[in-house]
Amino acid sequence: MANEFGRNIQDAVFTTSKALPAATATNVSDSFDLGNVGFKPEELEVEISVPAMPLHVTANNTTITLHDSADNSSFAEVVPMTQVKVLGVVSTGSVAVLCRFRLPPNTRRYIAFSQTCGATDTLTATSITYTLRF
Repeated sequence: MANEFGRNIQDAVFTTSKALPAATATNVSDSFDLGNVGFKPEELEVEISVPAMPLHVTANNTTITLHDSADNSSFAEVVPMTQVKVLGVVSTGSVAVLCRFRLPPNTRRYIAFSQTCGATDTLTATSITYTLRF
């Protein structure tokens, strides 16, 4: 369950923002190093903050997927897959989304997030913020 920690500490070192890619493209956020001594991923929470987005050209989604790596160079989707979808609405745009979840226990040392936009949307003026909470 999310939001169980009384401390709920947020550190600027573990906060990053990434602009969305152009239509049909995917980009990846900066990675977070969770450390190699005694880290327990299930004790960490990820907070993803997506601002409200302007009108979409089509009703395509923006998808954010969690990836991990042991060496900070070869990233793969975390299993079980953790995704956030922001639904695109042609007439009104997308509402702001704030999502929090725990990292799965099998998460490796480095994590990053891929962002993919819908087929015809270019929302490069929109940035998504990723924060780790302890």
